[in-house]
Amino acid sequence: MQEQQSPAFSIVDPLSTSFGNTLAGKFVWGNKLAVYAFRPITATTRDEPTEDAGKKPVNIHFLQPEFIFDDPILRSLIAEASSTFVALQKLNCKGYKADYIKISRTYRSIIRACLEKLQEAASSTEPEAMEKCELYQQFIAIFYSIECVWHLSEILFLHPSNSHVVVPQLLEWVRFHFPSYERMATDLLLLGPDGSKSDEYWPCLKGLIMQGQVDVARALLQLHPQAGSAAYEIAEQILKTMPTYNILGGFSVQKFRSQWQYWLTDTERKLAANTLSVEPYLEELIQLVTGDTEIWNTQIHNSQYWYEHLPGHLFYTNPACTHFELGAIANAWLERWASLKSYDNIEHLLKHLDKVILNLMENNMHQVIHSIQLMADNQWFVTHLTDLLYNCGQLQLMGQHQLNDCIKLRDSLLYEFGSNLMTRNSLWQLGMDYLEYCSEQGKIPPTAKMTAILY
Repeated sequence: MQEQQSPAFSIVDPLSTSFGNTLAGKFVWGNKLAVYAFRPITATTRDEPTEDAGKKPVNIHFLQPEFIFDDPILRSLIAEASSTFVALQKLNCKGYKADYIKISRTYRSIIRACLEKLQEAASSTEPEAMEKCELYQQFIAIFYSIECVWHLSEILFLHPSNSHVVVPQLLEWVRFHFPSYERMATDLLLLGPDGSKSDEYWPCLKGLIMQGQVDVARALLQLHPQAGSAAYEIAEQILKTMPTYNILGGFSVQKFRSQWQYWLTDTERKLAANTLSVEPYLEELIQLVTGDTEIWNTQIHNSQYWYEHLPGHLFYTNPACTHFELGAIANAWLERWASLKSYDNIEHLLKHLDKVILNLMENNMHQVIHSIQLMADNQWFVTHLTDLLYNCGQLQLMGQHQLNDCIKLRDSLLYEFGSNLMTRNSLWQLGMDYLEYCSEQGKIPPTAKMTAILY
């Protein structure tokens, strides 16, 4: 996982130094901000010229986010996304669930393709590419965060199951964004029996178990020279008979939990009888499967991201967790993670991506939309995700009052994003598509469109 770093900059204004480096600002158009020196006025301030009057220049500084889509790689992303955006509008909010999931996955595939191009460019040895390596790394961090949040949004809001159980999809999400264990397992399996001799063998097995990849872990265990011993056969039987919740299996949640409790009790009895004590590494794997608090706490303490092991832990302790329970569980897990890390202030600990993921799990879409506006992507992500949620009716989950605000936000985002594209010589035609599909403020009369095309 990568985290986008916020860039730092400074404004040098001689006049502001006379007033404690105080500046004031005002939005003048879109995302352009005018900043100027400001003298704080209180009730005791004398109404007279300051000592600097007429001596220091009065400067007005205009600030505006850098337009990143002038880069050829990102320009291709915006062109492909524009055609997907138009296809979404043609559904006219009357598409089926599968249609919106397909649109969402198309957006994500466009982002992934762009990330591959950026990674290729960042590792290029061409002189021109090497000069832009740091810039490409920044773009990679930005769009990796975007894809991660988009994927989770798709799972929780576009592709919920009828039972609202989310653990299988969360496991898919965490495997997709933490793929190192799966790649490691592939390499070890290709080595055959020699794979068990690798130093990565047991760490890989542990990682697979914590991601819920039980079948892959079982395949790796078969590579071990002692795979035919009593301890390994017991472990294989435990993993093989472990109940897994399947919404298509025809079992109620209550019946599944009854089966799970029976299996868990039997497994804990075997552990208590020290049937696996002769193989400590193997015993630790089974303890993870039973949700052993001490063993999991060790892994949580060693994790880098608070959400890294949450889906896997749910898989073994609450596999029928629903979307509605996820927010409370995520907050409890975050507190546990922070406590094991010996962090006192969780708010200062969390980075921007961490907070967005927590808000998603809390079903706090209003805060999510607010937060993703802070990503340095010229509002591309928030514009397209908000528009997708609007078209598939998911903004209704936010409540009527906030829904009205978000519809207005969606229209204003389309208007500003389209207007921003209209200022670029190479992208103005794409900007017209966004203006056409926003509210009356952004609609372009046919004559105006024809005039723009002619000129």
